[in-house]
Amino acid sequence: MRQKRTLARRAEADSSMPASRLEFSPQLGGSSVAATSSDLSWNRVREVHQTGGEMIGRLRNATLALLLGFGIAAEASAALPVAPQDVGPPADVLAVRNVEVTFHTAGSMLPDKRLDLMMSIYADDARLTDTAHGNKVYSGKDQVLAYWRDVAGPFRPDNHWIGYTPAMRMHAKVTGDAATLYFECLWVDIDKNAIGAHSFSDMTLVRKDGRWQVKTIRVGRVDKL
Repeated sequence: MRQKRTLARRAEADSSMPASRLEFSPQLGGSSVAATSSDLSWNRVREVHQTGGEMIGRLRNATLALLLGFGIAAEASAALPVAPQDVGPPADVLAVRNVEVTFHTAGSMLPDKRLDLMMSIYADDARLTDTAHGNKVYSGKDQVLAYWRDVAGPFRPDNHWIGYTPAMRMHAKVTGDAATLYFECLWVDIDKNAIGAHSFSDMTLVRKDGRWQVKTIRVGRVDKL
């Protein structure tokens, strides 16, 4: 009973989104939103809250409900180590963390997957290493696209998934125009009401023309929830 009450409190806390997290909308079509709320018009703020807020709320609620149904969220939360802290100027850290939002928006059925949006976060000379398949390397944007289109689970036509990253499973570090971003993904299969995959993405990024672009990314499976 105590575990259930603790889990409920954690779920309630996790489902709330700090306003500053919503200052950044996904990078649509290769464009990006200014870094601070003072640079946004009220119309843009409302749009960000309507799109980003609704999307994140749906991801969190669907995943938390699923984990609660399985009875595994309490065990997973209890086993979590202390998460590494973000490092760097807060506005830059938020902009880098927004790459995760774009990543999961692109691969999720909200209502459709968008490969073009996924590719908008990568530099032309990006390199992807698939640790789940013998550390196979995909060099250049065309090969990275081929990985997401032909290999990755989220973009397989028969997979209808929604991606979600628990807050304690993500951290970013920004130093000047270079950054790193690590996050884990719980991909919820909305057809089967089950977790379709648990994976990680480990990125290095550079800022070019005011936008953060992924230079390298390691992807693979996570064995334990």
